[in-house]
Amino acid sequence: MRKFLRRLSIFIILLSFVFLGGGAIVSYIENGSILPETYLIGLSDSDVSISTVDNEGVKGLSSGKDTNDKNNNVNTNTNTNTNTNNIINNDNSNNNNNQNIDNNQTNEIPVDENVSVEEVPNTEIVDGTVPGEEVIVDENDTLRKNIENKFGISVKYGTETEGYKVDTLSTVSMTDKNEIKKALLDMEATISLFPEDLFWELKNNGYPLTIYLIKNYSIENITGITESYSNRVNISIATKFSFGETFNHEVYHYLENFITKFKGASYSSWNTLNLSSFTYGSAISDLSYNRTYSEDAYFVNNYAQTSANEDRASTFEYMMFTNKASCLNTNKPVWKKAKFMSRLLEKYLESVKPEVTEYWERHL
Repeated sequence: MRKFLRRLSIFIILLSFVFLGGGAIVSYIENGSILPETYLIGLSDSDVSISTVDNEGVKGLSSGKDTNDKNNNVNTNTNTNTNTNNIINNDNSNNNNNQNIDNNQTNEIPVDENVSVEEVPNTEIVDGTVPGEEVIVDENDTLRKNIENKFGISVKYGTETEGYKVDTLSTVSMTDKNEIKKALLDMEATISLFPEDLFWELKNNGYPLTIYLIKNYSIENITGITESYSNRVNISIATKFSFGETFNHEVYHYLENFITKFKGASYSSWNTLNLSSFTYGSAISDLSYNRTYSEDAYFVNNYAQTSANEDRASTFEYMMFTNKASCLNTNKPVWKKAKFMSRLLEKYLESVKPEVTEYWERHL
């Protein structure tokens, strides 16, 4: 009987541990691991545009405020990848700060979760690091310094991005050294498509660029944001997505802000390139190339219809694509927009030479 009672008491204690202790663990995981949902509403000091993309490429906008730098006026544009279509007429072409969040396919490095440290021969973990990891860290810093020295762009990653926020959006820093290395290599390859002195020109004219390489935002389908201040620009990129499209979209906002604020460039005649009946803030799929694949489309996608500056940044993405889209065929509506943009960059940027065919001009 005593043996039975002892076993029964042990069983009761175990049950108590499962129901009490286990519940606490589950509660901790739920409260600690899932990032709180964040909305950019009820804000007023400066404009924030959040763009969304559904599975078919429809993008939309909503508004809020940027609070990241209270000493500068900041307007932001944001591109995300969601299953919602919220279209609000909001042309931020003349805003002081643009935040753009681009939508790309995921391109994560595969990880075999079934491989444990014990399965790797001759591997020791000392102070939380594996032998050889310091070599990768040093290699990453070398890659970063090469980018900074060659192109004049500052780059932050890992612990340097901890606590980085854009409005109410928090970010998750990158911790995997191999993923950081891949992001830096992708970045170097993409920047190399631009004129070598381009980013130096903007920096030397008081408009330097800092790139924040992060894993993701608290809203996980956001891929990149551009924050334009009066004397600097920050572009943050969620590296869990494809790098190139995000970077190219955001960089065009950076270039456009520079030539309008510092060089006096004007897009006042831009609307003449659209149908006379068209108003930004619409989402007319019949006018979008990625819906119709018609060379006569007026926009590359529905997101381009949300505002004039997003129209241009989205068009620039297509100009940077490896393969030519038929909407860039000579004298077609999107081609005319691309030529307009290209001519302004040539006119106002000394590093963009008229006699040189830049990468974004190959299809023109």
